[in-house]
Amino acid sequence: MIIKSNPMVSSSNPLGVYDYFATNDKNEDIELLKGNPQDVENCFADGQDFNRKNAMRHFQVSSRETLTDEQFRDAISRIQQEFDIPDEDIVLSAIHTYRGHSKTRDPRHGHFGIRLVNSETGQVRRFDNLYQRQEKIARMFEVDHGLQLVKGRHNVAVYENVPQEYKDAIKPLTEGPLPNSFVRDGAYQAMKRNGGKPFDIRAEAKEILSRCDGFQSFQSALQEKGWTIAQGEKKLILNDENGKFVGSLDRILGMKKDEFTQFIAGHEITKNEVARPTVGGTTTHNKTGEGLHPVEPAQVSKKPSESKEQQHQVKAHEQHHKADSGASMTVEADKASTNADMTQDQKDAINAINKKTVEDEQDIKVLEKRIKERNQILDDLLVPKNQEFNIWDNWKNYINNEKNRNQSIIDLPHPKLNHLDEKDIRNFIYKNFKDELIEFKKEKDKLKDIKIKIKDLDNALLFRGSRQQKAEKEQQEQIERMTLLALHLTHLIMYKIGLTKQKPHALSYMTQQQINEYKKQYHHNQYAQTFMQANGIHKCINAIAERKKMERDGVLLDWSEREEVQQAKEQIRKILRIEKLDINEFNQDEHQQYNELIKNKYINNVNELLTEKNIRISKEEQEQDNEFAPDDNIENDKEIEKKLYRQKVKKSGPSFNR
Repeated sequence: MIIKSNPMVSSSNPLGVYDYFATNDKNEDIELLKGNPQDVENCFADGQDFNRKNAMRHFQVSSRETLTDEQFRDAISRIQQEFDIPDEDIVLSAIHTYRGHSKTRDPRHGHFGIRLVNSETGQVRRFDNLYQRQEKIARMFEVDHGLQLVKGRHNVAVYENVPQEYKDAIKPLTEGPLPNSFVRDGAYQAMKRNGGKPFDIRAEAKEILSRCDGFQSFQSALQEKGWTIAQGEKKLILNDENGKFVGSLDRILGMKKDEFTQFIAGHEITKNEVARPTVGGTTTHNKTGEGLHPVEPAQVSKKPSESKEQQHQVKAHEQHHKADSGASMTVEADKASTNADMTQDQKDAINAINKKTVEDEQDIKVLEKRIKERNQILDDLLVPKNQEFNIWDNWKNYINNEKNRNQSIIDLPHPKLNHLDEKDIRNFIYKNFKDELIEFKKEKDKLKDIKIKIKDLDNALLFRGSRQQKAEKEQQEQIERMTLLALHLTHLIMYKIGLTKQKPHALSYMTQQQINEYKKQYHHNQYAQTFMQANGIHKCINAIAERKKMERDGVLLDWSEREEVQQAKEQIRKILRIEKLDINEFNQDEHQQYNELIKNKYINNVNELLTEKNIRISKEEQEQDNEFAPDDNIENDKEIEKKLYRQKVKKSGPSFNR
């Protein structure tokens, strides 16, 4: 049995989704278990109203062995119970019958859609460890109904988290290599629509390999069938007789990396263009502009009266336009449309291609703009100007533009991040972890009740010792459970706001080794310990918000002090120094140098000239001061005379006849 699911974006057509579940003409028979168009429309409206990316999760259930209606309903009920989904959040459910699949499979398969966005709070339902839990549901279902066990990709995680009565049956699945899936569901569906049979090709390729003694003979046998081996982006790939991409050769043959490397050792494959599966009814284009309409360059006529220099300039002008004509283009790619007959994988693939088409069109528009700007610059350089221009005005405009350009570098905000306020961070945490914080508060209240119970037992008359011992054991277990919850909640919050990169595992899916590691980490984690204190929830969230703000401020500070900004500040300092320049202080040689430098727009060289001018003026002033300085001996004689007079007055007292 296989259970898989995928999200459906909020912008999907609700009526198309309902038609897929209830009236899909592709299927021979449809049994609608639950759903109506209004509920589907409300589900997707909630996603759009709260600006959520996805509004519904679509689950599919299929099996190789035939399932009854009751078994399909049981599978839906198990998924509902595992992910704690209430009945009102099941928007659609149906059983489809399609006999176009392989005869070795049950022609019936189940579909049901889950509401993702809470209609009151806007909170999105979470599906942590989704793939592991889907496999867990499938394996337990197979054991309970006596079906053949299917080996998945997460057998160890399933084994660790199933109840004890299932472990013996699931244990063999954890041994041996994992299943080797060489093609994804979306690519497989696209290959089928184009007539490809990847699984048949894989089986035949393995059969051919068993008859060959090496890579050379294997390649020759494939070529006889019209198949080719080519070098892909990273690996060797296999193309079918139509040149269509089938898959990576090592995955098709089911070989490990070392085994495959030894198998192809000494053989070199030339790299060809890789044929990829395409979605029917869609078109793609590349970025090179091949096959698109170039813009014709302007034709410039040459008159006999033109001078040779003018003809040379016009010729250069034509050449640079011709060089650009192949890059300037106009693209208006046709966008593929979806319909109700398509599967969700087909619709998602078409939407992805349309999105890529729009991005390519934007890139081309940007490229055209850059080409136009470059052509204008070349026009300014190559086409002679009739009017004369003032060298001083030109220099003044240039340094103003340079100052503005460097100031824009300094003022440029971070391309992705902005300033954060602690209040906004706290509100974000309370909003996104409302349920988890309420649950933790209940656990704290439960621990508080246990402590009150232990205190009340001090006055008990009967069986006080045994009752106290039982209550103290319950208290210890509650404390251990809360320490794990506190540390897990801390890790979840920090991951959500970007303080940590690794997403924590769900507590219910942790191994005993991971739980023991959590207990050790708790004693070194101040935030988790704060959660356990009185009023600890608010204290811990305030501390985490403060740390996030400091981390963001540090990133923004590094951005504002990056090397490019330092260079811009230095350039502005030089420009401001130039603006205060008094050209009357220049001598004749400096005037000549200055005129030459501003003509060529050399800001750094003008600054060096200013420094040399200031040094020259400083030396001249110093020499002038030395020239007019009084004689030291005369100064000394005057000072001695004044000193003797003051001593004489001090001894004889003041004289009124003086």
